[in-house]
Amino acid sequence: MMAMHGCMETVPLSPLEADWRLVRAFVAVMQAGTLTGAARQLGTTQPTVGRQIRALERMAGETYFLRRGVRLEPTDHAQVLFARALDVERAVTTLARSLATPQTSRSKVRITTSEIFGTQLMPLLIPPLLAKVPGVEIEVIATDRLQDLHRRDADLAIRFVAPLQPELIARQVGEVSLGLYATPGYLDQHGRPRSPADLRDHTLISSRDGTEVRTVARRLGLDLRPDSMPVRSDELLVRESFIRAGLGIGACHTWLATLMPGLERVLPDLDVIRLPVWLVAHEDLRRSRSLRLLHDALADDLRARFQGGNDTPAG
Repeated sequence: MMAMHGCMETVPLSPLEADWRLVRAFVAVMQAGTLTGAARQLGTTQPTVGRQIRALERMAGETYFLRRGVRLEPTDHAQVLFARALDVERAVTTLARSLATPQTSRSKVRITTSEIFGTQLMPLLIPPLLAKVPGVEIEVIATDRLQDLHRRDADLAIRFVAPLQPELIARQVGEVSLGLYATPGYLDQHGRPRSPADLRDHTLISSRDGTEVRTVARRLGLDLRPDSMPVRSDELLVRESFIRAGLGIGACHTWLATLMPGLERVLPDLDVIRLPVWLVAHEDLRRSRSLRLLHDALADDLRARFQGGNDTPAG
C-alpha cells in the first residue's frame, strides 16, 4: 500500500470549478441581458463573453440563453440557477478583495455618486469627513451610472433612487429640488417670465430628447414651440454650463445655484422636480469600523444639508 505521508488525496476539479470566469460571465449576462453589456460590466470583450457562455452551455449540456436579436433571454433553468450563482459570485468577489488588500493602518472607502454631487458637493463634504474619521482614505467615483455595491465597485453610494436589493442598507437623508434658472443678462434681453405661460417665448435648455422639459410643460398645460429647445445635452453639468453662459433658461439643482454667482431663479415658486437623497451601503458595513464611522458621519452631514427639502448646503 502506498503511504500518504500525511498528505490528502487531491480531488480533480470539474471544468466549471476550474474556470470561475464562466460563472462570472453567466451572472453578468443575466444582469445585463446582452453580451455587450456583460462585457462592459466585466471589462472584457463581447466575443470573449460569448465564447464563455457557449463553453458553459457545452459543459452543462443544455442551453441557458435563447437569442432574441442582440438580447439573450434566460431559460427557466437559468433563472433558477441565477440566484445561487449570484450568491457565490458575491462571496468570491468579497473574498478576492480581502485577499488582495494589504492590511494597513489606513482604510480606503470608495464613495460613488452622481457627477453633480461628485464635482460640486463632495469637495464640501470631504474635509469634515476626514476630520471626523482620521486614518481613512476617501476615493470618489463620480458617475451617473449606478455602481454595483454587490460587486463592491464602491462601499457607499449617494443616489437619487432607492435600491431594491435586500442586501443593501439604505437611508433617505433628505431631498433636493431642481428649479429654473437663467443669467440676469439673458433675462434683461429676453424678459423675465411672470407666469409659466411666458416660458413659451424663451429658449429652453434640455436633454437631447427633451423629456424633462416636455414633462414639466405638460404638467403646466403648456404647448411649447417646436424650436423652443435648440440647445441640448444629456449631461446635467453641460446643461448648467449653458445656463451660466446665458444661452437660455434651464433646470439646475437649487443647492448648486446658491453656490454659483450670476444665476437668477425663474418662477421661484416652481420646482421642476424633487428628488430623494439616499445613502446606500452593503450589509458588510457592520464589519468595518472605519466604514461604519464614515457612513454615519456622511449621513449626518447630508441630513443636515438636505433634510426636509433644505437643499442649501453650508460651505
